[in-house]
Amino acid sequence: MSSVEKTPVPWAKIALVAAVVCCGAVYGIVEYSHRSDGSLPENSVPGRAPTSAEILAAEKAVTPEKKIKQEANAHYLAGVKYLQDARYELAREEFMKGKKLDPANADIKAGLERVNKILAP
Repeated sequence: MSSVEKTPVPWAKIALVAAVVCCGAVYGIVEYSHRSDGSLPENSVPGRAPTSAEILAAEKAVTPEKKIKQEANAHYLAGVKYLQDARYELAREEFMKGKKLDPANADIKAGLERVNKILAP
């Protein structure tokens, strides 16, 4: 038997590396020249997976405004799900919550208009 056959595949390590690289891409830590000028952000190395500390720092760097928009989007998605399930009152509640957080969101406005048309007498 060769030495390759004796070595078990470290699936947990492979999964962890994949998760870290994906999270790094999501949080903008690992970038592959996505900027219009082709430059990389400071302290960025193409193809290098971010450390746990870098991921935590990126998560903390999310602005309060972005968090509010994310929460509004979560209410929008819940409203869409309720709308698909014909639970129109719950859909309206979710769209209203989203609109309160992000009044300029066109998707939330459209969802609210649709559910209001359905519930209109």
